[in-house]
Amino acid sequence: MPKGQLESLVLGRLQELSWRTGMELISIRPSKGGKVSVFEESRFQIKLRGGYLQIFDWLGRVGRELPFMVLQEYEIKKMPGESDENRLDVELLMVTYGMDG
Repeated sequence: MPKGQLESLVLGRLQELSWRTGMELISIRPSKGGKVSVFEESRFQIKLRGGYLQIFDWLGRVGRELPFMVLQEYEIKKMPGESDENRLDVELLMVTYGMDG
């Protein structure tokens, strides 16, 4: 699949999964990664907000519906000034690998 089509597919699917799980999708920033053997890496910096169970559900759905995405880094923290323990900020780095060219 060409890179532009892959990015569009990933962006649309992540937005849809966010709606279905009640997560607030704050941003997705796609970028080109490095080259790994004969594969080109595509990187997606993702920022989300939601409760713990929503995060768990969202990640599970990503794993089932976008199995070609790999979670490389994550950070989960309580929102500043938020008294509700179930409102968390999430930053993820997810990557995909495709053939060069």
